[in-house]
Amino acid sequence: MVKRVREENINTVAYWDRVYTGERGSGRRRLYTDLWNSMLQYLPPGCYSLADIGCGAGEFLRFLSEHRPGYALYGTDWSAEGLSTAACACSKAQLSLADPDSFNLPRSDFDLAVCSEVMEHVPEPAPFLVRVIETVRPGGQVIITTPWEWGASDPEHLWDYEAPEDFVSLAPGEVELLASTIGNAGKTLITVLRRKS
Repeated sequence: MVKRVREENINTVAYWDRVYTGERGSGRRRLYTDLWNSMLQYLPPGCYSLADIGCGAGEFLRFLSEHRPGYALYGTDWSAEGLSTAACACSKAQLSLADPDSFNLPRSDFDLAVCSEVMEHVPEPAPFLVRVIETVRPGGQVIITTPWEWGASDPEHLWDYEAPEDFVSLAPGEVELLASTIGNAGKTLITVLRRKS
């Protein structure tokens, strides 16, 4: 069952702009190579379109451009600093600044959407997840990663997701659970959902 672990929300545009400004000088500091390698089993080779929702500094997009070169990549984030860094990290990706209030995510027919290390930061996860689901075509897949058993240890985290079914319960009738695993050396829950018709 999903649990609120913190009321105070420090996840503002200004906060993340400061984080990503620091990224510029630190290179690949936030690279999660073990996690991304775990996710590859759910990202089939071939020609697919993928939206990275909350792409931050674009390191996952860069990873995908190297490991899934046939993908058409799209990234969105609410931090202009993050997107500026992402443009350098992955020139192949189309990038878009998201509105922090409405999360003006694209309504499209993407084959895949990834929301990696984002859901634990979102104040209102249910409407946000529905918008993420709407980015993929019916039958398309959404891959979500969240910290596993971190609880309230990180001041940025507002929510603790205990099971993949938590995401199905946030969007009842919208998705079905396809797969889940614990990756990244036991630190991350990877959940794969399919959008219903």
